[in-house]
Amino acid sequence: MHEHGGNLIKYHKVTDFSTNVNLAGMPESVRTAAIKGCIDAQQYPEPYCRSLECEIAKAEGLKEDQVICGNGAAELIFLVTETLRPRKALLCVPTFAEYEEALHAVDCQVSHYVCHAEHDFIIQNDLLDHISEDLDLIFLCNPNNPTGCLIPGKLLRKVVDICLKKKVFLIMDECFLDFTEGDHVASLKSELKQNAGLMIMKAFTKTFAMPGLRLGYALSANTGLIGSIRKRMQPWSVSLPAQYAGKAALLEEGYLKESLLVLKRERSYLIDQLKKLGYRVYGSEANFVFFEAEDEKLFDHCLNRGFLIRDCSNFTGLKKGYYRIQVRNRQDNDALLKILRER
Repeated sequence: MHEHGGNLIKYHKVTDFSTNVNLAGMPESVRTAAIKGCIDAQQYPEPYCRSLECEIAKAEGLKEDQVICGNGAAELIFLVTETLRPRKALLCVPTFAEYEEALHAVDCQVSHYVCHAEHDFIIQNDLLDHISEDLDLIFLCNPNNPTGCLIPGKLLRKVVDICLKKKVFLIMDECFLDFTEGDHVASLKSELKQNAGLMIMKAFTKTFAMPGLRLGYALSANTGLIGSIRKRMQPWSVSLPAQYAGKAALLEEGYLKESLLVLKRERSYLIDQLKKLGYRVYGSEANFVFFEAEDEKLFDHCLNRGFLIRDCSNFTGLKKGYYRIQVRNRQDNDALLKILRER
């Protein structure tokens, strides 16, 4: 089983740099709503999150039947794969492990387009040559996890066009897009109306620092597919605290803008300091930094000093020496940097 970051049961009493949540922490309004949800948890949550989906649709400028909520984006990744049951799929690696796990769960043949260090792990134009008519499905993550690389805009539009032409279903994971600059340019939301072969994954998890509540959603103009996914979902997949928290998050106005200002400053600072230590930094356009170190024991060194970082060697396409760290506040960042300077 693929091990993720953030396992604070296994690694306790550590400062966690291994996850990718908003450095501002959970907004107080969201926390209050979640607590209210716990108080009201003697009742069932609303089946299928209908009212929350309605609010998400308004926020995203879509129709209610073009939105579906799940127990985190991960649940929806498995459900859409189970619904589509592709025979052959393409992944650009390294990337989020759940895509491949979901595909293998339906006995799908998976081929890999490998992103290389010499290209800074950025997808190149030759990806288009790998999109063949015998493909059923492609997963893309933009910006990618764990590298934080954005797909070049012109190439992304070409991918959308060729997938539409060759009838290859495209699932675009935009869970980290809110942390990038110019997200309105990178998002494929404007493509949804004219493309039934496109689905976008998003999550409250990272944006509002609520991974323990588990709340994600998918957007698609393919309402038939949305309906088919819903039939495979149990009606109370999303808890009452998560539904309350999601509604509160949608009402937040200044939180994301303010947190992005701090993120931009701290991300630049962290990248600059890592480069001064001799590490090679790639991508890192989201709320985490991906880097290479000539030190295969860096994870253990940090852990022994109370800091949990993400060893990325178990990502397909990577090896020992690649790491990912969350961008945190200046005090935490400096504390980690001090530990790294000991090596």
